[in-house]
Amino acid sequence: MTVTLGAGLPARADDRCAPPEWRRTRRWARSSCCCEHGEKLSASVQACFGTQDTVRCGPYDCHIDSSGLDHAALTAITARLKGFYELRAAEEPERDPEALLRFRKALDAVGLRSGARVLDVGAKWGGLSAVIQAAGLEVDYTGVDLSEANIEAGAAAGVRFVHADVTERLPFDDHSFDCVFCLELLEHLIIPLSLLCELRRVLTENGRVVLSVPSPYSWVEATRELLGRPDPEGHLNAFTTPVMKNLTALAGFEIERRAGTSIRIPKTLKLIPTNSILARSRIYVIRPSSDLAFAGRSVASLP
Repeated sequence: MTVTLGAGLPARADDRCAPPEWRRTRRWARSSCCCEHGEKLSASVQACFGTQDTVRCGPYDCHIDSSGLDHAALTAITARLKGFYELRAAEEPERDPEALLRFRKALDAVGLRSGARVLDVGAKWGGLSAVIQAAGLEVDYTGVDLSEANIEAGAAAGVRFVHADVTERLPFDDHSFDCVFCLELLEHLIIPLSLLCELRRVLTENGRVVLSVPSPYSWVEATRELLGRPDPEGHLNAFTTPVMKNLTALAGFEIERRAGTSIRIPKTLKLIPTNSILARSRIYVIRPSSDLAFAGRSVASLP
């Protein structure tokens, strides 16, 4: 496996946004394509990425190259997942109170203001856009989704949508957005770090990313675990806050604020808003940072 950092970087990339460990040991890419010469990872970065292969570097983004995996098998897995999520999109309810509450809490957490350039990654039908409008905010909104059904629903609602695969490079220039929402998506990805690095690339230096992921401590997840029930959403990952800190740090972010969504009373539709870890989902507002820590250690202190 190859970890590629810095594909498509601007020529004047600022190394201060990259982990000092990587700055000391890497020759940063400076052109529109990544460095042609892969270099061996140092022991500390090997530990972070779990690989002893090559890295091509740059401070704003990274692409996790899966070419070391069996191509046919990966293609089949990707196609199967896409088919599953198309089915899920067709099953989406016309009204989802839990999602609406999540959208409102995400807006409150980040303090979105009018005039912002907003990217909604994994936008589904564009429900966040409607909540932004209902809040009286005028923003430049762009939604991204892979599902054709969701793209059609968004277009019918008059929302700007871009069809894109979030496991690949996003079709936007560097520093294109002031705020990026990525709600209930990372848990579905084979390699979530790859998307986080892309969010870092398209975000402005003073921008914010809002993430939401299911809380592993919610009664929904506990019930599935204890009773051996399946996960009908197709989740591939689970994130505690310490794990989220590690993952976002590798992409050049630090967590600025944490919140929660709600607890649903079992066998009812009643939702109780809460910021507790027992909420169905956790919300994280993250921002670019050069003061990064991985596993509780400053990246600058690593050997």
